[in-house]
Amino acid sequence: MTRVFFSYSHDDDAHKAWVSDIAQDLSRRGLDVVLDQNDLKPGLDIHQFAELAVETSDFVLLICTPEYARKANNRVRGVGMEISLITSEIYSGASDKFIAILRHGGHEESIPRFMKSKLFVDLRDDANEEPWEQLCQHLIENGPASQIGTLFYEALFPFDEARIHNQPRLPELRRFTEFVEFGQTENKRWYVIRRDPIRRDLATIFFQNPE
Repeated sequence: MTRVFFSYSHDDDAHKAWVSDIAQDLSRRGLDVVLDQNDLKPGLDIHQFAELAVETSDFVLLICTPEYARKANNRVRGVGMEISLITSEIYSGASDKFIAILRHGGHEESIPRFMKSKLFVDLRDDANEEPWEQLCQHLIENGPASQIGTLFYEALFPFDEARIHNQPRLPELRRFTEFVEFGQTENKRWYVIRRDPIRRDLATIFFQNPE
């Protein structure tokens, strides 16, 4: 399932509500949306939440306003922390996953410096739904190749105890980065259970029996 994370500034209640509305729209279309308003629970580490969200998402939508650009350019508070993580991935070659959405203001004042040369999506006019529909289509069509809807997965390789703590080798399991346990079923088939560090749901990977 394609995972989308929203990076934005809390400009005012109306802006937060707009972000929540488009996040809900993506969820209705079958995407896995990570939004601080819903997923950042009391007691969670804010920096770890942002780090995991950026790392495990297939796309990160940067909701650009003058205030967002100010915080991004000057590395202010939560936005600044997220931008540090984003730029680190961009410089490592993962630039396609980050998409700037122009919500308020002009290009010069609202798009962060490091994103100015990239094509952005203009969503300033709520009456024009075409840019949003095109973006949704892009997210759906360019997500992970394997859109498996269940949390039980078949590995195409044998179990290897030396690898169980590593990052999952299956692309569709990228977000299940927390190792939980491993063992054997009643019929002696090896399995590994991993947890999504944000949503806390579990995925079980069944491995091929060694030859």
